[in-house]
Amino acid sequence: MYPARVAVVAKIESDLGPVVASAVHAIRDAIPVYQSLQGPQLADVEAIAYWSLRRLMALWAHGDRTIDDRDHKRFRAIGSARAADGRPLADVLRAYRVASSVFVRHVTTEYLEVLDPPDIAELGLGVLDAIDAISEEIIGAYVIAREQLTSNRAQAHAALLDDLL
Repeated sequence: MYPARVAVVAKIESDLGPVVASAVHAIRDAIPVYQSLQGPQLADVEAIAYWSLRRLMALWAHGDRTIDDRDHKRFRAIGSARAADGRPLADVLRAYRVASSVFVRHVTTEYLEVLDPPDIAELGLGVLDAIDAISEEIIGAYVIAREQLTSNRAQAHAALLDDLL
C-alpha cells in the first residue's frame, strides 16, 4: 500500500468536480470538435472524465497499472460510440491525453510536498500505460465500428439501387 498516494487520492476524490471541470474545459479549448458539444454529448464527456480519472487514481493509489477487463470493455464501447457519432479518432484520443495532463499537473501542483519522487514517477508511468491501453481499445473498436457502418451504408445503397431498378 502507498499511504501518501491513498491520502492524495482521498483528497482529490472529495473535491473531484473542479478537477474534472478543468479537464473538460482544457479538452474543449484544445480540440475544436469538442467546443460544439452540448447537452447529452457534453454530459457524456464529463461522465467519462469522472470515471477515467477515478480509475486512474485507484490504480495509482494501489500501485497497479493493470487495466481490467471491464475497463477494456468500456473503452471499446466508447470507441464504437465515437465512430458512430463521427467524432474524429485523433480528437478522441487527444481528449484523454489532455485530461491526463490536467490531472498530472493538478497532482504535482497541489500535492508535490506530500509525495515522494517515486510516487510522481509512478503516476507518470501509470498515465502512459493507461493512455497506451486506452488507445489500443478505442482504436480497435473505432475501426471495426467504422467498417461496419461503411459496410451497412454500402449495403443500403445497393438495396436501394436494386429497388429502383
